[in-house]
Formats: sequence, structure tokens, C-alpha cells
Amino acid sequence: MLILVPLTFFSTLVFAFVGIGRHGLRQSFVYAATVYTLCLVGATEIFSIWNLLRFETLLSFWTSCAILSVFCLWAYGNRGATRPTLQRAWIVCRTSGFELGAVVVILATILLIAIVAPPNNWESMTYRMMRVVMWMQQGSVAHYPTPIITQLWNPPLSEWNILHFQVLSGGDRFANTIDWCALAGCGVLVSLIAKELKQPVPVQVLAAVIAVTLPMGLLQGSSSQGNLIVAFWLSAFVVFTLQYFQRPTSMGPMYCGLTFGFALLTKGVAYAIVPAVAATLWLCGIVHTTGYRRRAKLMGTGVGVVLVALLVNGGHYARNWDLFGHPLGPIDKPHHTHLNEQINVSVLMANLVRNAALHWKVPNETINSLTLDTVRRVFGETIDDIPGTTLGRSLFDVGIPFSLSEYHAGNFLHFWFLAASLPGILLFRRRGHFDPRAVGLALSVVLGALAFCGILQWERWNTRYHTPLFMLGAPLGAIFVARLLSRGRVGGRPARVPAYSSVRSLLHFIVSRCRSMVAWTFLVMSIPWVISNDARPLYPLGIWQIYHTPTPSIFSRSRTHMYFNSYEAGFAYYTRAIDFLAAQNPKAVGLFVNSRNPGGYHYPLYVLLQERLGQRPRLEYIRVTDVSGKLRDGTHAPPLIFSTSGSLSTFAGERYHVLLNYPSAMVLATTKVANEVWEGWKRVINTKNLLIRSNLEVYLDRNRNRLVYVKNRCQPATVVSAPAHQLPAEPSIFLHVIPADVDDLPDHRKRYEFENLDFSFNTYRLDIQLGERCIAVRHLPVYAVDRIYTGEYTDEGRFWEAGVSFNE
Repeated sequence: MLILVPLTFFSTLVFAFVGIGRHGLRQSFVYAATVYTLCLVGATEIFSIWNLLRFETLLSFWTSCAILSVFCLWAYGNRGATRPTLQRAWIVCRTSGFELGAVVVILATILLIAIVAPPNNWESMTYRMMRVVMWMQQGSVAHYPTPIITQLWNPPLSEWNILHFQVLSGGDRFANTIDWCALAGCGVLVSLIAKELKQPVPVQVLAAVIAVTLPMGLLQGSSSQGNLIVAFWLSAFVVFTLQYFQRPTSMGPMYCGLTFGFALLTKGVAYAIVPAVAATLWLCGIVHTTGYRRRAKLMGTGVGVVLVALLVNGGHYARNWDLFGHPLGPIDKPHHTHLNEQINVSVLMANLVRNAALHWKVPNETINSLTLDTVRRVFGETIDDIPGTTLGRSLFDVGIPFSLSEYHAGNFLHFWFLAASLPGILLFRRRGHFDPRAVGLALSVVLGALAFCGILQWERWNTRYHTPLFMLGAPLGAIFVARLLSRGRVGGRPARVPAYSSVRSLLHFIVSRCRSMVAWTFLVMSIPWVISNDARPLYPLGIWQIYHTPTPSIFSRSRTHMYFNSYEAGFAYYTRAIDFLAAQNPKAVGLFVNSRNPGGYHYPLYVLLQERLGQRPRLEYIRVTDVSGKLRDGTHAPPLIFSTSGSLSTFAGERYHVLLNYPSAMVLATTKVANEVWEGWKRVINTKNLLIRSNLEVYLDRNRNRLVYVKNRCQPATVVSAPAHQLPAEPSIFLHVIPADVDDLPDHRKRYEFENLDFSFNTYRLDIQLGERCIAVRHLPVYAVDRIYTGEYTDEGRFWEAGVSFNE
């Protein structure tokens, strides 16, 4: 629980800004978050110079920061300012207690999921969490050899937060809480934006409700994707910008630059959204400023903001420049397939329609099909035929199926809510007496969406990248609804209604109840995404997951199994391979990934080995052929190699032997290690355990309740990448287990009165291969066994069999 040390520092900062700076609680929160993150970025960059990103160093740093902040609060804090601030916050909470209480329940539920379930989305398993592992191993965030080049050039701030938590806690238990903090923080910030736009407390609460109930936000709030962190820092930038234009201060541009820089340092998609939003908002502020000198000063200040943002990203830019020759990383086609190959009005409109269509999903396949047909008739199929604007399958191929996945879920209610609010604010800005700053913010959201569609290709998982725009739209939607409902007030002045107190009271009652109904609509509609996250469900709602079998609840699976919720087929293979690796007690394990297809689950290898060994193993990417390969001298490879490529072509002509051979999980070893493994097996498969010797040898290991099949000559390992139907035909093995009690059998096997564990003995499905010798291990059921029968058979029938009784 040593992560309480940096959390203590953050909490003390909040109260320090309240007591010393005399700021409100929400304002102090955003100040504290900015200072905390600045300390984190500075410590990470400085300690990396000397490879000091270690437990002792980070614990000492955060402890010093916490002690210093506590001392400042004690020495300079003003209790007289803190108490009234907390009292005002309590009064605000009481005025909208039911809505805020529901928000707290939602956030508490998401936090529970974030802590109980591990990171398990594909990005985290492939490169996000793996870069954290590599940084911990080398004590630095310097670039390292890897075939998964996105581990290097992608902005790292989200993973830096995880790095500090993981080093201090010794595991990834709190890795998902970073995005949860961003989700909760977005609720605070959008309410603060509404306050800066001179909206009353009920509108601020409505804005927070809209932000927190965003479906994609709820799904990512227990994940580690980083889109919510981009939304958080973009919202913080908007807060500081609105405040600076209203109340200029000497530190205002500094906070604007820091938050702008943090957004860019979090995720690559920020470069398609954040600059457009920031530039539009800043230019609108300059336009609405009077006086030539004032405008010139603001322009110069804007340049300063950009310089501060670039300085924050300076370390990451320098590392990319040194390796790739560009501050943003490799700019060639294989590494930047997300960018549109052409930019024009046709591309912009096509991507705008297709990205919008991703949010038109409802839990009804018929309606979704009608929606897609309407898009086809109105806009034509040519929107899917523009070359270089689509990554993967097109819209009309994929469709718009309803989903509870953090990759594909849409924001149906929020989309149409903002689709009405943003044009309403822009088109009726004068008639509705909207604040010019609200108009500027609405314009910046629209231009941010256009920039996204113009820069990035359409992908069927783009909805997660839209999260920052929806968060910024939340306060605008709340303002628009409040203005629609406040028909009794125009331009902030009472309308001409009868001067009877009862009429005014009734009007106020109706308006307040309508606003509350809007808030509760969003709260109730968020329930499926809260409790039935596709990868981490509290309770799987089968009626909502209509395209695949629902994932079991996070309380019905082990944490190890939950790593594979999105890759169920790989769980058995990975666990068996890692158990085998752990049995060899390796000091280091080589990780081979085919650079042409660098997918695969890599992070669970580290976690499971750490659990089995009781210590952190060292993982090294080997045979790296891209530009990062020059970061390692020589071609050293550890004696044990874990491969996810399913191919041995890289090791052709070398003295490596396949020990385990599963789909997407292969273990290889040098001749020395392979011989040591065989010596260990010889102690298990000795003569006293021999059950039968025929075309192969079968041994009964009673101590471990398993059967061991040994074949002295098996198919060569070079065929492992071939499809199963292309493998040479071999006899199959039958293994029938008769229990002592038939009731122990699964229901579908009780009528047969035995368990069928037949399998195919070839290199596509075998367990261990040592040269030409193959070993297959089959564990017997845990219930009491009366007798087993095993043997070989072909299409012509059985040609040998043997049985053994367990009662003898």
C-alpha cells in the first residue's frame, strides 16, 4: 500500500491550495493534479538519466514530496479558509444530493472493477504494460530493442503513472486506477467549466452527470487505454484558458502550457484533437478581447503556452529524434497507418459520417441494419471507397453492431444530445444569450471533431478516441438544456409572468424537476455499461451481448484468468507454457516476436512468471530487426525463449530445440537446457511407471495424477506453422476414464459412464519436443478414478489398447 505515499502528497496539495491559495475545492483539485503530474514527469526524466527508476528511489522521492507538502500546509495553511470551503462544498452536495450520490455509486463501482480486474485489453497486453515492464527492468524510460515499435514512440505519460504505482506496489493491482482517476477528474473539471461559464450549481451538477455517464468513459474507467487521461488534461487546459481570459494572472499561461503538454504527452491521438481545440479556443478568446495591445499580448502568451508544452514533451521528443530522426517517431507508412493518405472535403465528410455512425448503435440488430441501410441510401457507398481513408474493413462490411466493449461501444444518447446542443449554441448564440466563451468552446469542439476526421483514417474502434470531445461537450449540453428549460428566464432576467409567488414557485419547480429528469435519464441509461463491461463484467447481461457469449463475472474468475478475457483461446496454452518455463527457474527469458506480425499477449508472460518464481524475471526481446535493434550490442539470446510467432524460420540452422509447441505459445531452448529437461523427465518416466510399450511408451505418474506419452520419433518441428489438415496423418490417441462414482462426471457424459479425453499426437498439439522425441502429458480428473483405457486408433479401428485399474 505504498502508493498511499504519492496519494498523500496529492491530497495535501489539494488542501494546501485551499488553505494557502484560498481557492475553491475543485480549483484546488486541478491545481494539485497539475503540480503532482509535473513532479512525476520531472522525477521520471531525471531519474532515468542514471537508471534510478527503482523502488528505493521513487519511495524516497514521493516521501520527501509528501513531507514537504505537509510541512507547508502546517506552516502556511489557513484553517480559517479551509473550513468555509469545505462547508460550501457540503452545501452544494446537499442541494443535488441524489444525483451526486448516484455519481458516487457509479464511480465506486468502476473503482471496484478497476482494482479487482487486471489490465486485459489487447493494447495493454501487447505494448502498454510491456513498456512498463521494460522500464522497470532497466530503471529508465530510455528506448530499448523491441519489434513492437509502438512501445517506444507512443507518448508515455499514462504508462509513467502506472510505472510509479507498479514499482511502489510491486504489481499491477492499481494500474487501472489511473484511468479511473481521470474519469472522476473529468466529472470535476466539466462542472468547473460550467462554473466558469457562469452557470448555477444545478447546471454544473448536470454537466458532471453527463460526463461521468459517458458509455465509453465508463468502460475505459477500469482500463488502461489513456483516452480518459487525454480528456482530463484537455478539460484542465480549457479551465485554465477560460480563467486566464477572464482573470489574467502571471501563472495562468504556465498552467495552460503544462496541461496542454500533458495532453500531448499522454497519447498519440491527442495530436489530432488537442491542438485544434486549443487553437480555436485561444483564437476565439483573442477575437473577443478588446484593444490592440491586449490582443498582441495574448498572441505572445499563446506562443509561450506552446513552448511550455513542447518543453514538457522535450525528453520524449529527444529520445524519438535520436532513434528515429523525428520527434514524433517513425513517419514511414508501416508505423503510421492511421493517418489519411489524402486530405480534402470528400475525405472529411466521409469520415465525419462514418465516425458519427459508430455512435448510432442500439441493442437491436434490426434497427442497426436499418440505420446502416439509411446511411447507404443517403450518402452512398462511395463514402467507403475513398482510398487511403480506411484502416481495416469498411463501414458497410463491419456494420454498426451494438457492443459493451471498450473498443467498439457507441455513445448513442450522448451523441444525439450533443448533436442538438452544439448547433443550438452556435446558431442561436444571440437569441439564446449564450456566453461568448461557451460559443467559442462549442466551436472548438466542432473543429476538433473535423480535425480528427481529416487527419485520422476511419477505424471501427474509433469511438474510444472520441472521448475527449464528448467530455468537452458535456458542459455545453448541460448549458443548452438549462437554457431550453429556463423558458421563464431570458438573458438572465425574469420573463414577464404573472407576479404571483405561486406561479413563480410552480415554474421554478417544473424547471428544476425537468433538469433532474434529464440527469436521471443519463444515470439510469448508464447501468449496462457500469455492470456489464465486456472484458470486466460485474454481472454479464446476456441479453445485451447479442453477438458472442458473455464473459463470466470478475468475481467468478481468478485474476490470472482475467488477463485472457479478450483472448480466451490462449489461456490454457500460455499457462502451460509459463508453468513449464517457471519449472526451469530461469534468470532471463528471451521473447521472440515476428516483426511482420507483432501481435500477441506478451505482458501475461511477465506476470505469471513472477507469480510462479516469486521474483521478477528478466525479459529480453531477441532477434529485433527494426531500427531499435541497434540499441543492443551483439546477438545474445537467453537459453530459454518464449515465442508468439508460431514459426521457427528465424532459428533455422541454430541449435535450438522446441520444448513446448502450442498455437501462439512456443518455448525453445538451447541444446544444453534441452538435455537438462530430458534428464528431469527421465526421472519421471522410469520403468516402474511404464504402463505399456507399443508404437509409443505410456507411463502412469500416480504422484502427479497424470499419464505421460513418449514417442521416440515424431514429426519434424518445421511443420508447426502448417495448417492442421496439411500435417502428415497420424494415429489418434484415445483415453477413456471410468470414475468410481458416475455422478462425478459432467452431465453430458453421465449417460456414457466414462470421460473421453482423446487427443491427437502430433507437433501441432504436442506438449514437449526434445529433438526427435515428443512428450504429451495428460492430467487425469481430480475425482476418484476406477479404471482408465488408452491406446491408438485410425479410421480402420484400434490397433492397440491397454487398461489399468486404480483399485489394485
